[in-house]
Amino acid sequence: MKSSDLHNFLQSPKNGVQFKRAIQPAIPEFHRGLAEHGRSLPVQIEDQGKNFDVTVENLKNLCSWFLAGTIDAVELEYAANLLELSDDFSYPKNIADELFILGTPDINGTLNHESVRNVLKRLSGAA
Repeated sequence: MKSSDLHNFLQSPKNGVQFKRAIQPAIPEFHRGLAEHGRSLPVQIEDQGKNFDVTVENLKNLCSWFLAGTIDAVELEYAANLLELSDDFSYPKNIADELFILGTPDINGTLNHESVRNVLKRLSGAA
């Protein structure tokens, strides 16, 4: 996936299904990486030398897709890793903290409706 595509998906709460379709080829390998302790997780992002700001609204869209059942926990974790590992995205500390939580459930606890709602609550307080 190109970084510009990811940026465009995150711009609208209606883009969840298209995002899910776009990442499907990468998810099986990412899922295998999750199962192997100590393995680095493969993410497929093509940086384009651009600078996209990740906003609170972008992250809220991503969380809303999960809460609506459009994407699952593995896909949410994958998306957070895409944003964290791409050089084309920048974000303030509050978003970085939430991306870390979403991208590392092995450290921060299972991604479920309650944990993602808590992310949204913190983001709403920061908006």
